Amino acid sequence: MSTPSSDDQRAHEIAKLMRRDARALIRRAHDGDQHTRYKLNLQAFSLLRAARRLSPDPAADVEMETLSADLAAAEEAIARQDTEAETAIDDALTEATEEIAALRERAEQAEADLARRDDAAAEALAGQTRIRELSVKDSGINLDLIPPHEIALLWVHAAKGMLGDAPNYAETPVEWPREAMSMEVKAAGEYESFVLTVQRKGKITPHEARQAAEAERDQLSAQLDRVHEVCDRGEWGAVRWADPLPVPEWVDRVRAAIDGELNFHPWPAFDRWRNERRALLDPQEAAQTPKDTQ
Repeated sequence: MSTPSSDDQRAHEIAKLMRRDARALIRRAHDGDQHTRYKLNLQAFSLLRAARRLSPDPAADVEMETLSADLAAAEEAIARQDTEAETAIDDALTEATEEIAALRERAEQAEADLARRDDAAAEALAGQTRIRELSVKDSGINLDLIPPHEIALLWVHAAKGMLGDAPNYAETPVEWPREAMSMEVKAAGEYESFVLTVQRKGKITPHEARQAAEAERDQLSAQLDRVHEVCDRGEWGAVRWADPLPVPEWVDRVRAAIDGELNFHPWPAFDRWRNERRALLDPQEAAQTPKDTQ
């Protein structure tokens, strides 16, 4: 009987270690999912096959046959799952494509419905529009229309928003083409600036407000002219003599007040007279006046 050589003995020991690692991988595979079991069993099968080349073992061959059958079954199951997943994805894509097509069809239908409603509304508004006046002026035809009730309501709503909290009226700058509208009803030409004015019913207009301000201005201007005339008369009454008299002090003070020079020097005599007059008219107010001005 021949004795194993040292190389054979070493190969036998390495094969034992490889089979031990393979069995450890098989035990770990029992606790994983299908893909993990397949991966670990495939590694174990490779170790067992390498160990058989180093040192054949009939018991290990039986393990390899069993493991090979398990690997084949796992490959079939994985392939079946992949096929089912691909089928499910294809079905989902087909269903999504059909839903998108249906949504597109509904959107086109809705757009067509809106277009029909717009046409119907335009026809209805056109039917409600009335001609107020048609005249020829400056080699041109002027057409004055009465707008439909719905458009008038939109105007009122827009005017209410522009008016806001204004007590009388509100002005809104507007840019508009110089040539108002083209025959295709679109903006054309250079733009001009306008002001759209919205007035509350019964309140003053901008023109009325300007007239009131101008009337107040004219009244104040006339009063100032009369005051200037009084000052001129006071000065003339002093200087008209051959030996002129001193111009009254009040003339320069009144003129300074009219010209806006309010920081003139104090006038003690006038201050005393004003405080005495105030005391006669309103004793309670005079009592609250600071002592240095009395």
